[in-house]
Amino acid sequence: MAKSTFTVDDLVSAYPPPIHSIVSKLRRIILETAPDVQEKANRGWRSVSYRDAQVGYFCGTFPFEDYVDLIFEFGVLLPDPDGILQGDAKQVRYLRFYEIDAISEAEIKPLLLAALDLPPQHAARRGLTQSQLSSDQPGS
Repeated sequence: MAKSTFTVDDLVSAYPPPIHSIVSKLRRIILETAPDVQEKANRGWRSVSYRDAQVGYFCGTFPFEDYVDLIFEFGVLLPDPDGILQGDAKQVRYLRFYEIDAISEAEIKPLLLAALDLPPQHAARRGLTQSQLSSDQPGS
């Protein structure tokens, strides 16, 4: 017997309507910016992941009861001149949206394109992350 497919609609059905709207708008921006990426709803992670044929997993949306995070796996490597990316993990950065009107395609699209322009090898991206961490240390 075939395993049923878990969809984005299945995922967001557990959340209030404003969260559906935020996920839908982010989804539209991601898929219009990168139409060839693969989208996958993840039951266990309660998220939607986006994979590019060259770069692999580069971003995802994570809905919560009152906000949605758009995360960039190697967000620490993305240009962020306006300081809009949040987080202090070693590599992940995110944008958090409490309402649909806060979503700016003009801010998100360059981040998506930059994420897709990172080196295709995961090891190369990890190496860049490590060298950036080293350069952020005092005395480096």
